Amino acid sequence: MATPFLLRYAKDCQSPGRVPKMSASYFDSDVDMLRASDLPGNPLLIEVPHLVEPKTKKADIEKGEDQKDRRMWR
Repeated sequence: MATPFLLRYAKDCQSPGRVPKMSASYFDSDVDMLRASDLPGNPLLIEVPHLVEPKTKKADIEKGEDQKDRRMWR
């Protein structure tokens, strides 16, 4: 079977901003989250209180329209 036209030109995702900044962490695909590799028991990064780096798996900061609440309905 021939490859569909658009898939012939598909490339791998090139997202340099999505790499975890903390070198002592790794992505656990079983739970779909980052874990600290330098702490005993390898806890999830969201459970480590003293970290200040982004703790989401993609290091995203939400900037959507839903975050720009004008409090008009409160």
